Amino acid sequence: MSIMSYPFPTLSIPAGTRIGFFVTVSPKKSAKTTVSRIAANEFADGGFELVVLQHDIHHLLECFAPTVRIDLAKASQIMRGKTSIDLHNHSPLSDALLSLPDHPRRVVLLDASAQGSERIGSILNAGRFNKWLANRGIHAMFAVPMRPIHDSALGAVTMIEELHAVMPDHFVVPVPVCDPDDLALLPKDHPFFDAIKLARHGVIHLPALGEEIAAGLERLERPLSEIADPDSEETLKYIVEASGHDRLVSGLISEGAQQLVSAFESAIAPLELAPGG
Repeated sequence: MSIMSYPFPTLSIPAGTRIGFFVTVSPKKSAKTTVSRIAANEFADGGFELVVLQHDIHHLLECFAPTVRIDLAKASQIMRGKTSIDLHNHSPLSDALLSLPDHPRRVVLLDASAQGSERIGSILNAGRFNKWLANRGIHAMFAVPMRPIHDSALGAVTMIEELHAVMPDHFVVPVPVCDPDDLALLPKDHPFFDAIKLARHGVIHLPALGEEIAAGLERLERPLSEIADPDSEETLKYIVEASGHDRLVSGLISEGAQQLVSAFESAIAPLELAPGG
């Protein structure tokens, strides 16, 4: 089986649907921040106002908007009964969501960590945001990146099932990051295919980049649309200086960014994203 023959369901969300909350979640290491960067790039290029929140410490989203770091409660604090710490710490998220009706060009973007992904369902449920958002014509999209390896795919299945239960009026979209040879080696009962079957509204498929290219992109703090131009001398010069790679590898890094941006744009084209609502 190849990725070309595997029937990935295309995105089936009504055109013009207002996506006011975009979350990248997975309890496993699975390119969450990369997906957040691609989405932030798309929303920013579309003229949306971004409110960016993140769990992990990094600077990759700061080129789109000032970012708010959300600390998570430590396991020792939870064990001592301090179960409300995460709720208090996520008040910036709650405040941002509550602001959406008054700001029709705003998108709240959360780049969740693995640990934060395990808690996001209970946090959103505590605020009863499923109906609150839907009743105002505002929808959340939960992008769940996964790779064709057992641990990553199984984590995606768990994540998708939880979000379907907690946020049933919103969109939970698997984001398979894979290439043709990846799927050809998988058994038919692999959890990767179980996760795809759970996709009620299609998937967003992204190509897998080599480790060197992916690591190079993580050193670049400009928007991906500014990196995704391998024919630009200014772009290549920036990548060489910022990544430490030579011109040849820097060209591949730029091409990798181009592939990611193009694949994401193609996947969400049916949505016809437009500011307002």
